[in-house]
Amino acid sequence: MQKKRDQVAREMGIDPSLVANRQQLTLLARDPSLAEELLLPTPRRLLGLSASSPQEVVNQKE
Repeated sequence: MQKKRDQVAREMGIDPSLVANRQQLTLLARDPSLAEELLLPTPRRLLGLSASSPQEVVNQKE
């Protein structure tokens, strides 16, 4: 997930922590179902976490 965040941030020319900070990434790695609570809609979409079910999110992790 960190690789995806870094790639997206690089493409946008922004600091990766503006997409998701380290604490958010750590919590999402432990429990992907927290995406809606931890991230606003745009960062969720950029990271591919807009899935409707937690299992879809788990399947997207690298």
